[in-house]
Amino acid sequence: MRLVTVVCLLVLVVGVVCYCGCAPKPVAPPTAGAPAPAGAALGESICKTGIGASGQHLAFTGGSDRFKQEPGGCLGCHAEDGRGRTLPKGKIPAINYTALRGGAKPLYASDDAVVATVRGGTNSLGRVLSSMMPRWTLTDPEGGALVEYLKVLDQAPPAAKPAGEPAKPAAKAAPSKG
Repeated sequence: MRLVTVVCLLVLVVGVVCYCGCAPKPVAPPTAGAPAPAGAALGESICKTGIGASGQHLAFTGGSDRFKQEPGGCLGCHAEDGRGRTLPKGKIPAINYTALRGGAKPLYASDDAVVATVRGGTNSLGRVLSSMMPRWTLTDPEGGALVEYLKVLDQAPPAAKPAGEPAKPAAKAAPSKG
């Protein structure tokens, strides 16, 4: 009976990770004594690996506990280009700068509001984000660098869709008159 319970729990954990579709990628440990990146380079480090200005992973303050054991960056879930992804059971939203701050009615009124969401897990409307979304401790320079990198993501070409992610249906061609 005990073995069955352990196997069921293991299957459940693997299922949750597969369902989320955003298992963090392994990260090489930071090089001791390496100079800390700054600006968009620091933002890239945070976004891709979760490693901040200290050369260590950002402090985890809430959200899914799996990020305590396997820290990673934003792009592990939100796609390499920050444009989000569609999964069979839901959508992970885009986090590139235009998605957050662009358009006639931006989701966030300021860059500080974007950083506050990463820190506290509540969006600009006061809604608590998904429990899967981690909350991180960011210094003000790290928050600014993260926003700068989100702007860089706007310039990147869209990433190829991972296997298993549904492609958008192609537009139907108009019937030819013949």
